[in-house]
Amino acid sequence: MPYFPSEEEVQKLKASARCDQPGDDLNSVPSACRFRCSSHRLGDGTWGQVFAGRRNARGAASEFAVKVISPSRTHNTSFTPSQLVKSEGYVMERLGDHPNIVKLVAHGPAASLFASPKRKSLLRAPWSDPAPSLTGAHCLVLERVRGGELYAFLSKFERAHGHPLPEETACEIFRGIAAGLAHCHSCGVVHRDLKIENVLLTNDGVKLIDFGLSHAHSLDSDGSWANEQLLDICGSHGYIAPEVVLSREPGSGYDSYAADVWSLGVCLVAMLGGFLPFAADQRRFASQVRVLRHAEKLGRSATRAIFGWSPRWCNLSVGAISLIDSLLALDPRERPSVAAVLQHPWISSHSHGEECAIEREGPTSPIGSHDLGKRSDSPRSILESLDRGL
Repeated sequence: MPYFPSEEEVQKLKASARCDQPGDDLNSVPSACRFRCSSHRLGDGTWGQVFAGRRNARGAASEFAVKVISPSRTHNTSFTPSQLVKSEGYVMERLGDHPNIVKLVAHGPAASLFASPKRKSLLRAPWSDPAPSLTGAHCLVLERVRGGELYAFLSKFERAHGHPLPEETACEIFRGIAAGLAHCHSCGVVHRDLKIENVLLTNDGVKLIDFGLSHAHSLDSDGSWANEQLLDICGSHGYIAPEVVLSREPGSGYDSYAADVWSLGVCLVAMLGGFLPFAADQRRFASQVRVLRHAEKLGRSATRAIFGWSPRWCNLSVGAISLIDSLLALDPRERPSVAAVLQHPWISSHSHGEECAIEREGPTSPIGSHDLGKRSDSPRSILESLDRGL
């Protein structure tokens, strides 16, 4: 469920000097300085679509990404486009300007962003293609990032080279993801939908996107960000931490910061292994969690268990295994903070050239194709292997 700030929280944010305030004061922006939206679609999500956009001013060269949330995409939910845009806009305003987070330029009703009352034609008169229908829609105008999704990059690299990213390259990308997430947590924001599709590549690194499911924690009396235990299941299957999606005591919550760290670990496995380690199906995921729990009882590496059921070969350094083990600890209390992750030896040294601790050879397959049910190594056979000390 998205986070909906109170009016008091919004006013406090505006008065606070703690975070930067991106975006325009739309009431003072003339029509010629607002935005135009084309039908060139850049992405698609549960509630919204992202289109190419630019400034309406003549000769303006700045290009943007316009996230459009229309009534037709939210009619089956209890949320309105206005609520969803205000929620995501509030979170991004709290985050301010950071090199590893996509920048918010403006947000609000489409009629305010894209047209003056006297020139409704601007809604459907962009510079090239016919614009999407913006009637009743609310939008976020974001910086345009042209490097593409990390998911697409990993798939393309796999096809070109026949193996996943080398550790040095993966570490460089991972450091940017972790830095962006660390900034979120330092501002009291949890992403709650971190995945390789929500990471965009730039010439200088990476940027996190899509804060539609994010939660903004409140301030404690001592001025630090609170860690309210959240109750709702939120995120993308395959990336959600086990304590979020699997059984919990009625009324008990989970640590959303630690849940983000689990998702960060899944992203790292995807980069280093070339596959998504956990099944989207809840029953298979529960079986995989049982394997990890059994491995922990035997004092064995979670990473070894994960690569035991994978269809991939992989060479991983001791440092990479150590980091993955910590990120994917089943007990949320044992996972490191993202700030601590950035201090891990593998991050500082890349662990490049270390003796490989996992070496497997076998068939390769495109990222995302991992399906535990298609493997001969069922959870039961993996448990038996662990018991034998393999």
